[in-house]
Amino acid sequence: MRFLLSSRPQAPSPTARRQRGSIVVNATIALSLVVIALVGTELGYLFFMKREFQKAVDLAALSGAQKFTPYGSNDGCTDAKSTAVASAALNLPGVPFGTLECGRWAPELAGEDHFVAGTPQPNALRVAIVAAPPVRLLPFFDANRTIAVRAVASRAAPVAAFTVGSRLLRLEGGTLLPNLLKTAGLDLGSADLLSYRGLANASIKPSGLLDALDVPVSSDLDVGTLSAVASIADLSVGGLLDASITALQKQGPAIDAQLAVLQSLRAGLGAAMLATRVPLFGNGTTPGILVGLDSTGADALSADVDLLSLVTTTLGVANGRNLIALDNLSVGILGVQAKASIIEPPSIGIGGTGTVAKTAQVRVYLRVNTSTSIVGSILGIVGTQVDLPLVLELAQSTGTLGPIDCRAPRKTTTVAVSSSQANVCVGRFNQMTSVSDPNPLHFFHTANRCTPGAGGIIPDSADGVRRHQLLSVLGVMPLSVRVGLPALESQSAVVTPLLQEPVAPSDGAERATVTAAHLDVARSAANISDAIAVGVLGDLLGQGAVATPAARKTLAEGLVGTGNGGRGRSITDVGNEMRWSAQAVAELQASVANGGLTGLLGGVLQGVGNTLGSVLLDPLADVVCNLAGLGAASAVHACRVDYVQNNTLKAGSNLLSSTLTLVLAILDPLLDLLSTALVRLLGVLGLSLGETDVNLLSIDCGTSKLVY
Repeated sequence: MRFLLSSRPQAPSPTARRQRGSIVVNATIALSLVVIALVGTELGYLFFMKREFQKAVDLAALSGAQKFTPYGSNDGCTDAKSTAVASAALNLPGVPFGTLECGRWAPELAGEDHFVAGTPQPNALRVAIVAAPPVRLLPFFDANRTIAVRAVASRAAPVAAFTVGSRLLRLEGGTLLPNLLKTAGLDLGSADLLSYRGLANASIKPSGLLDALDVPVSSDLDVGTLSAVASIADLSVGGLLDASITALQKQGPAIDAQLAVLQSLRAGLGAAMLATRVPLFGNGTTPGILVGLDSTGADALSADVDLLSLVTTTLGVANGRNLIALDNLSVGILGVQAKASIIEPPSIGIGGTGTVAKTAQVRVYLRVNTSTSIVGSILGIVGTQVDLPLVLELAQSTGTLGPIDCRAPRKTTTVAVSSSQANVCVGRFNQMTSVSDPNPLHFFHTANRCTPGAGGIIPDSADGVRRHQLLSVLGVMPLSVRVGLPALESQSAVVTPLLQEPVAPSDGAERATVTAAHLDVARSAANISDAIAVGVLGDLLGQGAVATPAARKTLAEGLVGTGNGGRGRSITDVGNEMRWSAQAVAELQASVANGGLTGLLGGVLQGVGNTLGSVLLDPLADVVCNLAGLGAASAVHACRVDYVQNNTLKAGSNLLSSTLTLVLAILDPLLDLLSTALVRLLGVLGLSLGETDVNLLSIDCGTSKLVY
C-alpha cells in the first residue's frame, strides 16, 4: 500500500496561531512592567534622596545658626558656615553645597522665606543644595536628576525678664503690700509674710501661663493677637492665679510649698478682688502685667518670671486707683492722716534689648489738720489752727534693658534707669468744696492730683491745686496758700552695674539700686519740706499782706505779750525776732542749695529775704516808751503795742515782713515734723526719691530653630 505524500505544507491551526501571539503580548507587557518598575524605583530613589538632602540642609542650617552670637556680632558668620559644611559632610558625604548665606530673618520681612542676606547683624543662616544624587540607578536614561532644596534657621533673640522699683510692693510687715492685701480681704501675719516671700523661689514661663489658659503659641504671636483671645481679654485675678497654679503643677512636685502659698492666696482674697479684670500683656502705651512682647514676639514667652513678682504686680494692677490707708506712721504731730494710691501699676519687662519696664506711679496723700498748740522756736504762738493738705506725686521711672551677653560662665546684662519728676502740692484740690474744707473724704479722693499740665506747670484750677487756708494767725489773719512745685526734677538715665543671671541660693548679683545723678538721697524728704516752705512764703509774698487796724493791733498785742510785769517784750526783742526770720530764710536758702533745688526755688527765697531785710527798726523807740510810761507798766505796754501796730506792722513791706515772720515761726517746727513724717511714709511705701531698685529675674539666650 502506497502512501502519497503531498509536498504542500499544511497551514497552522488557529489555536497554534493564538498561542504564539499571546507569548509576544505577554513579553511586551512584562517588558513594560520592568521599565515601569525601573522608572518607579528611580523616581522613588529621587524622592528619597530629596528628603535626605532636605534633612541634611535642615541639620546644617540648625547647627550653623547655633553659632551666631545672640548679641548680633558679625563674627559668628564664619563659624556658622564652617559648622554647616561640617554637618552636611557628615550627613550627606560627597554632595557639594550650593550656597551658604548669613543674613537676618524676621516674620515681617518680605519674601517667601522672610530672609535678607548680607545684613550687618545676622541672626539666621540660609543653606541650599542644588545637585544630582551620588548614584544613578538607570544611567542609560539621559534625564535631569538635579535636586534643589534649601532651609533657613534662625537663632532666637536673647530675652530677659526684670523689674524696676520693686520696693514699692515689697512683702514686709508695715509696708504697702500687706496693706493692699488687707484691702483685698487678706490679712497676713508675720508667719504668712515669711511664707509668701518664698514665692520668689519659684518661677514660671509666660508660655506656661498661656498653655494653662488654653492659648496656642505660634511664632507670629503678637500683643494684638493675644489681647483678642477671649480667655486673656476677660482674664481676672482669680483666673490668673488659677492659671499660675496649673502651670506650677505641671513643673513637678518640687514646688509644693509655693503651690500651697498660691492656693492659700487664692482662697484668702475677697470676691471683688478675684473678679477684678487685669491685662496680662501690655506695650509701650497700654499698661499690662507683662510688657515687651510687642517688640520681641514669641521668644519672650520662654523667659522665667518669679511668682512673687507676678503676684505683687498683679495685685498692684488689680487695685487700680483705690486708696490704701497707711496707719501707724508714729510722727509727733496730732491729726496726721496718710493714704496712698497706685495711679499707674508697675510692670514686669520681658523681652530683648530695648524692652522697658516701669515703676508704679504713686500718689501720696498727707494731711496735717490740728488745733493743738504748736510752739514755735521763738514766738510761742498759741491757738493757731493749721490745715496742711499735701499731695506728693511720684511719676513712673523707667528701666530699659541693655545688651545681653550670653557668654560663659554667667550671662549678664544692664538696665538704664531714668528717674522721673516728683511733684509736691499744698492747697485746695479738685474734690474740696471750699477754701477751708476740712472734710477728709473730700481730700482723700483719687480725683485729687498734683500733675503738671501744658508746659510742665501745675495749673491753678480745679484740675490742679487752688488756694486753701493754711493757718489763721491768732484767729485774726487767715492765710491761704497754694503750692505746686517739683521736689525732684527728671534725671538722665543711669546704667546699672552688670547684672548677672540669678542663681540658687541668691548671691545678690542679680539686683542693684540705682541713684539718680547729682542727688543726695538722704535729703529727699528734706527737699519736699523745703519746697513746701519756699512755696508758702513765695505765695504769701506774691499775695501781699492785708490787715485791718484791729487785726494789726491784735497781732501787735500778741507779739509784745504781757510779761515783764505787764510791760511786755521790748521793741528791740521784737526787732531781733525779725532779724531771726531773715536769718531763718538764709538758712533755708542754704538748705535748698544743698538739696539741689536752687534753680527751682532760689529766686523766690531771694525775694522773701529782701522783704525781710527791708524792715525799719528804731532802737530809740524803747527809750521813748520807757520815758512815756514812767511808773506805769500799762503805759509802757500800750506804747510798745502802739509802736508795733503802727510801725513794725505798718501796711506795706513791714506788715508783709511781719506776716512772713509769723508764718516762718509756725512752719519751722511743723515742717521739721513733717519731714520726719515723710521719711517714715516713704519708708512704708518702700520709696526713695531718685532711687530705683532693679531686679533681674532671668536671662534666656534662646536656641536655633527652623523658620523655613
